[in-house]
Amino acid sequence: MVPGSTAQPSINTACYNVDVWTYRPGSGQLMTTLKFESGRLKSIEYGDRIA
Repeated sequence: MVPGSTAQPSINTACYNVDVWTYRPGSGQLMTTLKFESGRLKSIEYGDRIA
């Protein structure tokens, strides 16, 4: 902290794990990405079709 400053330091205690899984389900299917936050599925995204 700077002398004479009234600013308070920020403390962030909200930490969690994020895992991203990407898999190729097979020919003709869409590339699939799953996002997990703290062990819970948060989103599913589909990408390009696999040849």
